[in-house]
Amino acid sequence: MKKAVIYARYRGDASIPAQPYIEEQIEKCMCYAQEHDIQVKRVYTEIEVWGVPAQPRVIREQMILDSASHEWDTVLVTDMDKLARKRTDAWECKHRLEKNGVTIEPITQKNIAEEIIIEQILIGMEKYEARRKK
Repeated sequence: MKKAVIYARYRGDASIPAQPYIEEQIEKCMCYAQEHDIQVKRVYTEIEVWGVPAQPRVIREQMILDSASHEWDTVLVTDMDKLARKRTDAWECKHRLEKNGVTIEPITQKNIAEEIIIEQILIGMEKYEARRKK
């Protein structure tokens, strides 16, 4: 049985309550976990407000650090853009989690082929940069 955590994030206007959006993501992930026999160990939630200078994603960073405990092996997200808006940031998160044996499972993935291609391009760019710095 897989053991997972859920990462739910909301970014929006301060005048709109974030909780319903967060709860919806959590509910979708919980249903997915139940349908796929995945045990949810913890839920991480993060709220960002438009118009406020970008803050580091403290909760996401804590989740990545917690992955070193090996108490869970999967991160459930409704979509990859909840983990990170920029593909390079998402790839970095995925890479750091994979070092700890953790995979990311987006439950509503739209285009798996596109994600694989972009990931391979980013890996190639990282290798190129590493060689260029030598």
